[in-house]
Amino acid sequence: MLSNAHEDHKVDDDSSAKPVFTINAAPDDSLPDDFYADADDESQHNSLSIETMDSKRFHRQSRQLRQSMSGIHLSLQDRDRQDLTIATPEEFIKRFGGNKVINKILIANNGIAAVKCMRSIRRWSYEIFRNERAIRFVVMVTPEDLKANAEYIRMADHYVPVTGGTNNNNYANVELIVDIAKRMAVQAVWAGWGHASEYPKLPELLGKAGIVFMGPPQQAMWALGDKIASSIVAQTAKVPTLPWSGSGLVCSDWEDGKTFKIPPDLYRKGCVHDVNEGLTAAHEIGFPVMIKASEGGGGKGIRKSESTDDFPQMFRQVQSEVPGSPIFVMKLAKCARHLEVQLLADQYGNAISLFGRDCSIQRRHQKIIEEAPCIVAEEETFAQMERAAVRL
Repeated sequence: MLSNAHEDHKVDDDSSAKPVFTINAAPDDSLPDDFYADADDESQHNSLSIETMDSKRFHRQSRQLRQSMSGIHLSLQDRDRQDLTIATPEEFIKRFGGNKVINKILIANNGIAAVKCMRSIRRWSYEIFRNERAIRFVVMVTPEDLKANAEYIRMADHYVPVTGGTNNNNYANVELIVDIAKRMAVQAVWAGWGHASEYPKLPELLGKAGIVFMGPPQQAMWALGDKIASSIVAQTAKVPTLPWSGSGLVCSDWEDGKTFKIPPDLYRKGCVHDVNEGLTAAHEIGFPVMIKASEGGGGKGIRKSESTDDFPQMFRQVQSEVPGSPIFVMKLAKCARHLEVQLLADQYGNAISLFGRDCSIQRRHQKIIEEAPCIVAEEETFAQMERAAVRL
């Protein structure tokens, strides 16, 4: 979202600045042609400019960005900014060819996630509309949040009291979130991270109610939330994967040349259904291996097996932690770093990389610290990772 990128940075004559995004009335004719991202001639009348420090990597990726839904494109300019003031979200959508006006958002999260969301969007709203309250926010509040006098409550325009206790009663309760969204007449829901943000049922039910889910569509969640399916998708997209019980499986059942479905028989080929099948796969891959539940997460449903001796016990532990989930076996990557690529994509097929982060510091297979930008990998290696992630 543009809302995450609109941050003001003061620039001294002898210093550099981080990227600053602004809307400009027309591209600067004084700039070299290769400073502009690919775009049709029709889109040259409006541009999204970037003031940036001398960063070869940022410049290279900016030039590779594709045209967005609004028809605006990215260009690199000097510090002279020409603001294009827009009065309302309705005018913004009309001017840039959108199809959904959003002026009221439900934040289905709390704490720092809710605070960051409101700060970013309000900063963007002020820069675009000269009114930081052009987009209003509704938040959910538990008794625990009220007792803590949480900052996000004071920042919101409206709040809705919800039941306290575990997040199944509130922020992870999909039916409750959809009900509140309908009652408060919001146009969009932002779930942030954690809680219900990765539940495919949330975008599905919101879509049926005509409400926008600000996040991945349910199809992407289903495909990439299932570890076996996501590995088959990755192999089909020619993304390198570690050896596993489904190595080499690719999908050839393409629809319209753009989408494909994973047939059940192909999916089953990636699974190991019992200890004996798992041991056979482990011997083919080579110990040590990781035994994983395809539907596991949060550190559950994953065990390391060093040899044939401990494999049966580890396999049964995975089975008991995520009952009913398909299981697969994958080679353990020793002395590895956990590096991730951040992506921004839209419903029109555009996808770009927003660099990466290092999530190697973990406890019980759960991340404790995420460091960005990712500097441990060689630039060319990480560039290959970014290209693979965009293909995926």
